Amino acid sequence: MRTVFLLSLVLVVCIHALPVRAGVDQVILFPDGCQITQTESASVSKAGADLWEAVLHLPSSADPDSLRIHPLKIPEASIQNIGHTQVRAHDSKRIAELKKQLRELSATRDGISAALTGITSRIQLWENAVRTVPETEPRLEDLHNLSASLEQVLPSLNRDKSAKTAQLKEVKANIAEVQKELEQSMDNPDTQLEVRVLLAAPDLAAGQELPVTISYHAKHSRWRPAYTLEALPDKNEVHFRWQAEIVQKSGRVWNDAPLQISTGRMQQRVTPPDLRDWIIQPRPQPRPLAEKAGRMQTMDAAVAGAASRNDAVQSGYETYDLWDVGRQTVYPGREQLIPITRAVWSARFERILRPAVDSRAYLRADVSAEEAQHIPAGKAMYLVQGRTVGTREFSFTGQDAELSFGPDPQVTGTRILEAKKEGEQGILKNKQKMSWSYRFDLENGKDRAVQVRLEETRPQSRHDDIDIELASPGHEFHPQDNRIIWELELKAGEKRSVPLQVTVTAPPDMDLISPR
Repeated sequence: MRTVFLLSLVLVVCIHALPVRAGVDQVILFPDGCQITQTESASVSKAGADLWEAVLHLPSSADPDSLRIHPLKIPEASIQNIGHTQVRAHDSKRIAELKKQLRELSATRDGISAALTGITSRIQLWENAVRTVPETEPRLEDLHNLSASLEQVLPSLNRDKSAKTAQLKEVKANIAEVQKELEQSMDNPDTQLEVRVLLAAPDLAAGQELPVTISYHAKHSRWRPAYTLEALPDKNEVHFRWQAEIVQKSGRVWNDAPLQISTGRMQQRVTPPDLRDWIIQPRPQPRPLAEKAGRMQTMDAAVAGAASRNDAVQSGYETYDLWDVGRQTVYPGREQLIPITRAVWSARFERILRPAVDSRAYLRADVSAEEAQHIPAGKAMYLVQGRTVGTREFSFTGQDAELSFGPDPQVTGTRILEAKKEGEQGILKNKQKMSWSYRFDLENGKDRAVQVRLEETRPQSRHDDIDIELASPGHEFHPQDNRIIWELELKAGEKRSVPLQVTVTAPPDMDLISPR
């Protein structure tokens, strides 16, 4: 019996003496925040009969309403209550290092500034000595002595001043850099969230370090997408790369932490918004001012009541994609790029020519992905065969998309008005007629054939008596965007002209307006 008791005592002591492995256990990053799960070493103090209070500290950006304590690894222990408050921050290791650097750099700056002030004063002293030399009959010996002293002292002082000025500039730049990192490392470096957990447990000890795993939401650490799209027309491919740009402001290093990227937002609607009633009724008659004022007060009360009811609407997650990027070390205060995925999409390339507004052709790719894509909106860098052409917003949903990669100066087109005529027609001249004769001159300056899509706006009639006729070989009309389209292939070095005849007929007494 004595042996069993001693063995049990040894087991309890060993459990209490186990080292606490504190650190970040998991991070899920959203575009508008993150969910952090971490294990902290909480100090335990007596709070009553079989009651204990464990205290731990979180970043000030932690959302108190999202706190969740994971089950404790202590037999017969249960959580009775969780409280929280904002307190003065205890600096984390990283924040303490940054503040130490800032203090050291500030001391160095003050020392250099003092030395620079002394050098500047000495230079001014010698300059004043020159100005105080008597203007009338100065002694030649005095002039020689002053000149020799200036030649010996001033060059050295000016060199020292230049060197100290450069040092001061460099130190100030370093201070600004550390201050920026400190500001970006935490949303509020002066405070933190103190969490107090009331536990019921029979065999804890005052001063014991208890491992507590806690999850919470934080708004100031998030991710945003960074895309790269490279067009390779010679291979009929578009190469896509997706990276996550991480902004981390927890104030501590996420060291070798499992990291996941969510395309959904941290807070979203669960249910669709209600549709408003569509009411059609007679227009109300104007009311006297007094009656109207009383009615407005009633309406204000109703609106206030509706607002208070809307405050209770629940928000949550909808559908989203989750990308597991493995274990990552993410430092606070630094923007860090983490690769998400990459793909090669097959593409059909053609040049879009709109000579009415631009003589240059624009490279467009009709891409097809093997699987449906769910790529959220974000900034993308566009390249053509390794050369950057610009940045713009990008998103991709589904399997097919149209991507534009900027102008191609080697493929051009111009629109030339060859003739414009006005007159009357018919046996009795009962109609007026207007006509435009255009010619599109296209040129392919490349050493290979290219597909060209020539586009022009189709003239539109705003009256039933106005008739419009078009004449041009090979054109198609796209009513969805009201465009005339020619799908062409221009061979290497080819020049080609495409005619377009537009004829408008209308009653003779109708005053027609046309911008061309």
